[in-house]
Amino acid sequence: MRLTNNMIMKRYLRNLNTSYKTLAKLSDISSSQKLYSRASENPAAAMKAFNVRNDLARIEFFKNNIVDVKNIYTDYEASISTVNDIVKEINSMLEQAKNVTYTDTERAAIATVLENLQTQLLDVVNRKSADRFLFGGANLTELPFEVKDGKLYYHGVDVDTGTFEKESIYIDFGMGMSSRSGVPVSDNTAFNIAYSGVELLGHGVDEDGISNNIYNIITDLVQMLKNNDTTNLEKYQKKFESKMSDVLIQYADIGQKTNFIEFIENRLNVDEENFLNKQDSLEVADLAEAFMNLEYQRLAYNAALKIGANLMEGSLLDFLS
Repeated sequence: MRLTNNMIMKRYLRNLNTSYKTLAKLSDISSSQKLYSRASENPAAAMKAFNVRNDLARIEFFKNNIVDVKNIYTDYEASISTVNDIVKEINSMLEQAKNVTYTDTERAAIATVLENLQTQLLDVVNRKSADRFLFGGANLTELPFEVKDGKLYYHGVDVDTGTFEKESIYIDFGMGMSSRSGVPVSDNTAFNIAYSGVELLGHGVDEDGISNNIYNIITDLVQMLKNNDTTNLEKYQKKFESKMSDVLIQYADIGQKTNFIEFIENRLNVDEENFLNKQDSLEVADLAEAFMNLEYQRLAYNAALKIGANLMEGSLLDFLS
């Protein structure tokens, strides 16, 4: 087969154009540090990168949830710590009131102090933060506690006689939470941030008819001291001390849950780092390799241009001769 000059030139120009396109692509990779600018250039890698980006978006969503929950639990911890300080001070006042040398006036003065502390306690459990009542359980918009005729009510229900169910507000931390209709959310797949104030202060009465609620116990103690009646003071103080222990248990539980939140946060940080590395391998070009490939291609392109100049020069001389 005879190769004419025209055929040689066409093939040369086609190859030169291909070389130029390769040079332009490598130049884009070097300047943008992206392996491809369109999914069509590498469909398989683009699909994997898309899935990785979805995973990163989910992790960011979970991490934002964790930030919100950590703030909520900081408020819980501070509030329960205040409750603990109040009940300890009340118990200290009760020790003084048991002193047999105290007069009715002195016990009445202690009763006044207890009433003030009781008011502080109510303020704490009705505390509002970020436009939500901390100890409102699943109801975050309405005042959880109110006092009627000296008795404490939680969302309109007497804490001594009412029945209270577990309350839940679930937050997704990426543990497999399911939100299908009619299917209850498992505590193992989501994090429950609802905190019922009635669980903190107690509810119901014991076999002796003494309230299990800290606020109502204080009400009874105040009445005793105002009447200078210490007959059942020892029994009520023991009851009060048992409720103090319950507050400490819940305080420790907050710390345990805070540690769990931090564990989940650390796990998400590790997952995020792994996915970012995976994203880099799928989308981001190695800069040193990109520059090296660019230089090699530039040398090849320049060499092709020189060859083309020689071809054109030879063809012109042949024509003239």
